[in-house]
Amino acid sequence: MSLLICREDLPRNPSASAKNYPFPYCWDVYELAYQATKQGKESKLYEEARRVFWECYWRLKGRYKEKKPFFRVYETNNYVTEVVGGKQLEDYVCRNVIVASMETEVVPEEAKEQKTKLYKEIFG
Repeated sequence: MSLLICREDLPRNPSASAKNYPFPYCWDVYELAYQATKQGKESKLYEEARRVFWECYWRLKGRYKEKKPFFRVYETNNYVTEVVGGKQLEDYVCRNVIVASMETEVVPEEAKEQKTKLYKEIFG
């Protein structure tokens, strides 16, 4: 099952229509991280994937300062279903974003070097 994040400030996903995503700016959290890495550090997608990583990191730490609303969240298997929830859903989504990002070059190396500490902070 895929976990989709959607918000109008995310870049358009060129495969969103083919995958029946509800909006052109929806991304599977793993797809975002992998495509950003594939496009490279100079790409706009890479910048946005890093921004999403840091947004989720600071949201989990309780120190997110921006006023952006949280993403619209969808799960998709054979069909797309919106998931509605509060802080618990936000934490779940952000944890998934962080794990997906840590598997790629989206996360800075200095953060990866402290992976155990980072995971303990986030997952307890």
